[in-house]
Amino acid sequence: MKGTRLAELPLFGVMAVLITACGGGGGGGDEDTGDSDDGVSTQFEAPTDTETIALESGRNVQAAQDELLVYLDEDVTQSEYEGVIDAIETEGGTVLAFKPELRTIQLRVDASAEEVSMAATIESEPGVSGAWLNEVVEAERTFRAEENLAGYRHAQANQTNESVARPRPLAAHIVTSDVSFTGDYWIDQIGAEVAWDSMDDLGSLSDTTIGIVDTGLPADQGVVSESRIVGRFAQDGDTVDGDDTADDTVHGLHTTAFAAGYKIASGSEVRGVDHHSNVVMVDIKRSFLGWTFFTDVVSGIQTAVDQGADVVNVSIGDGSECTDSAADRRESRQRWRDAHTAAVDHAKRQGSLVVFSAGNNCEKHDDQLLPDSADDRRAAWQSHALIVGASTDDRQDACFSRMGNVVDLMAPGWFVGWGDGDQHSGTSFSAPMVTGAAGLLHGVNGDLQAPEIRAVLLDQADPLISFASASGNHSACASFRDANNLAESDWQGASGPSKLLDLDGAVNTARLTLGVPLTTQDSISLDLGETHDAIVSVTLPSSGVSSMDLLLVIDQSGSYSDDISSLQFQAESILNDLESRVFDVQFGLVGFSDFPRDGYGDGASGDQAFYLHQPITGDLDSVQTAIDGLGVYFGGDVPESQYEAVLQGITGAGRDLNDDGDFADTGEIEPSDMGWRSGSLRVVLLATDASFHDSDSESDYPGAGRTETLAALDDAGAIVYGLGSGGTVSQLDDIATSTGGATFTLSADSAEVAETIASALDDATTELDVTLETIAGANWVTNVTPPVHQDVGRGATVDFTVSLAGQLEGSVCHLRDAVYLWARGDGSSLLGRYKLPIEVPNEGWLCGF
Repeated sequence: MKGTRLAELPLFGVMAVLITACGGGGGGGDEDTGDSDDGVSTQFEAPTDTETIALESGRNVQAAQDELLVYLDEDVTQSEYEGVIDAIETEGGTVLAFKPELRTIQLRVDASAEEVSMAATIESEPGVSGAWLNEVVEAERTFRAEENLAGYRHAQANQTNESVARPRPLAAHIVTSDVSFTGDYWIDQIGAEVAWDSMDDLGSLSDTTIGIVDTGLPADQGVVSESRIVGRFAQDGDTVDGDDTADDTVHGLHTTAFAAGYKIASGSEVRGVDHHSNVVMVDIKRSFLGWTFFTDVVSGIQTAVDQGADVVNVSIGDGSECTDSAADRRESRQRWRDAHTAAVDHAKRQGSLVVFSAGNNCEKHDDQLLPDSADDRRAAWQSHALIVGASTDDRQDACFSRMGNVVDLMAPGWFVGWGDGDQHSGTSFSAPMVTGAAGLLHGVNGDLQAPEIRAVLLDQADPLISFASASGNHSACASFRDANNLAESDWQGASGPSKLLDLDGAVNTARLTLGVPLTTQDSISLDLGETHDAIVSVTLPSSGVSSMDLLLVIDQSGSYSDDISSLQFQAESILNDLESRVFDVQFGLVGFSDFPRDGYGDGASGDQAFYLHQPITGDLDSVQTAIDGLGVYFGGDVPESQYEAVLQGITGAGRDLNDDGDFADTGEIEPSDMGWRSGSLRVVLLATDASFHDSDSESDYPGAGRTETLAALDDAGAIVYGLGSGGTVSQLDDIATSTGGATFTLSADSAEVAETIASALDDATTELDVTLETIAGANWVTNVTPPVHQDVGRGATVDFTVSLAGQLEGSVCHLRDAVYLWARGDGSSLLGRYKLPIEVPNEGWLCGF
């Protein structure tokens, strides 16, 4: 046992001191299944003991006794590797293993040395991106203990008395569920039932495999058919014979159920997100010590990827807790992610997506992904990984959920069920919902690559999460805070993310990509500092676009009564024209009069600034029904809420007029999922005969103004066409021309509405501005020229020059990467998908290349 001398850790300004050791002396296990060319084991040795180390802040870290992990740069060279080995030996360390695929060295520290001090020394060596303890990790805790949840449950039960918005189905997701069980609200909240139903006409799906890196499955698991389980493995890749009978399999059961569960036995329905994909189970809790370490998790991810998993779920976290300081919570997770970066890099090279749970340690401002020294290792996280936080039934961040700018996406994780009669809480169960979603997208289009799936999930996510706080009407969080003795300053609103998983929208977009095949260019050899110009040719379809989403925003104030009658009379003709187009058209319908407030509108007559009648849909019968149901209201003064209606129609963000966290007060607008598809040309038809209220010039007006609305339209890549009834409104012409559209003047009753809409669609698809969007691999791209090809006609071809610069040098192992590009028309329409593979000339010293 080492002494208690102090050692400084420069990166985080903390001190470490050994408190105690668990078990006897060091020594590795017998997992070694192979050696590299220089005789070093290529399998991590199983730790045989643990020790507890106290950081200066007071947080205890449990880790493998007398061990360190050294993370090498992805492009570490032979000379750098040899220098690191020399440094390890000079410091009194012994190399136990080097996993070349993970660029990670496992080493034994001499009993007289101090791990943290030695890590700081080795970390300064060329070719090293980080060094740290082989920490003990754990399945993300589920929050079910009464001491944590009593106050939260009490507040939830009494929220109706506190003016807190109750959970309501999003308008785009209103369906009759085929199943019903405790905690099933998530099915509606992410649009799962709609997505499942929409896939019925696809027939068979592409072969897809989900990897679950967790605690195994019990022998009587009963959540997926055994025919879908294509492999059970230990973390080192060894096959697990028969059923997994390890003691702790409950967590693995739940994560598998939420990702892929499906059972239709009467009275015992089971539902997870993905009912089709196969499952590879990697059990990482098989150590006789009963502990799981960094080395187990990263090896488990590698095994899942190597066994063919297209997407891998990891609901395993660090040991930090809500009661730790914010600095400790952030530092702990940065170290955890640093250890897992090599596994994400491996997934990138093999083309897999890794989905991580964000963690349950209550940190709300986790804004830095990795330690400062490893900041340049972020690329793979931004292309082949997703970090998922937990949301509640009323679309807030769960109080325990880690939040911040490093968290990519939210999914339900508060009292969710899968059909076992119980409810479960934790980011552990949010992550597999996203994993299942990714599996379904790959099933819809097996040609979709991991970075594209990631981009679709993020693009289609709805900005519906409101951030919980310690004050105001979020008393549930206040109760949770008090039960855990947390400082109120920790709860002043998360720094992100606000986006909630939208499975329906993501599946719709995946279907859309079926008509746009991936073009893969020849591999480009690119060493560090070398440059290359790749030519990307984009050809527009003969129809101009392959798909369009069309939203009609219609005036419902009293003066528009005859115009609405004309629309209703000609609706069948309009919808028949849409259906006859050679490209895929989906349609939505919203309306407006004005805010029901004095001076603007009249609440008694039903005035509202925004009416959602039908989100974007391919079901034209539903659109017909929505048009038939249109009515008129008062509208109050002459100007109306056109800007607000367009803003809501584009974003679905809602309007909380008094910033109290709910949307239940007079005139407030509930957030909504508008159903826009990422990849469709987005067109807004704005039909009105009135001037616009504009908060840019009316300081008391509660709605949007020109600036906010145009910014949202630009961000969405949407074009506005004005349908002016009985004359020209200058603001209507302005919003149209500012977005690249035009204004059409109709008669006073809009008798020409059908032919005018047809003309607008023709105009929208005649010429497009074409750009390239970098989906992944932006670190390789130095320039795209020209930035835009303007006014490109139907069927025309344009060329872009994509300038690349080498980012990695020849390494001890083979290196490959890729740049993924999507060609867009007018900022939204998907015109082409492109992959530029990159090969880095390598030394091939340790990996046999």
